[in-house]
Formats: sequence, structure tokens, C-alpha cells
Amino acid sequence: MLTIRKEQLRALDRDKRDRFIDTALEHLRKFFPERCNALGENQLRRWIEYGIERAGSYRIVSERGVCKYMDVMIVFGKDFDRDKELPWASKILNNHYSQTEEKSDLLLEAAKQYQTGSELKRE
Repeated sequence: MLTIRKEQLRALDRDKRDRFIDTALEHLRKFFPERCNALGENQLRRWIEYGIERAGSYRIVSERGVCKYMDVMIVFGKDFDRDKELPWASKILNNHYSQTEEKSDLLLEAAKQYQTGSELKRE
């Protein structure tokens, strides 16, 4: 019988997290090269780890959803979800009735609309 110890599970979790951070680094560098260069490697890694935690606090845990959260974070700032000037973000993220994938989709769409000057039309 195969037995996996808790230490082994934690190591697997760390490995998965490290791979995701590498994937997120690649994604952010591809789509936001100037911002990533301005932050530098170490700070960008810290931002990604922070983004994983913040997204998780809103029950956004899929890699796809977290990447969308980080896309918005890299454009609007590390604490965009708490920014009084961006009430649409908090409204979406704190909606407990939305599914997590729907939340990340709505968040990214609202961010795009905000950037283009459109108002968020969804209540």
C-alpha cells in the first residue's frame, strides 16, 4: 500500500505553486512587459504571491481566475480591490452569489470597460 506523508503533500503543493508562479511570470511579462520590467524580478514574484493570496480571499483559486485577477492587479495596482476610486472591483469581488469563474470574468471585463471610459452596466 502506498502512503503519502503530510510532508510529501506539502512539498507537492509547494511545487505546484512554484510552477504556477513561473507560469504567471511568463504570462504577465508577455502582456505587461513595461510594468513587469519596472517592478523587476523579485518584486514581480512578490506581487504574484500577493495576488494569489488576495484572489484566494475572494474564493478565486483556479489558475485561470487568479491570472485574470493578477491582470487587473498589474494594471490598477496591488490593492485595487480596496481602492475607493475603483468601487466596481470591490462590488464584483464581494458578490457572494457569483461563481468564482464568473467573478474573475466579470472583474476583467469591468476593468476593460473602465479603462476605455465605459461605465460598468451590470449591477
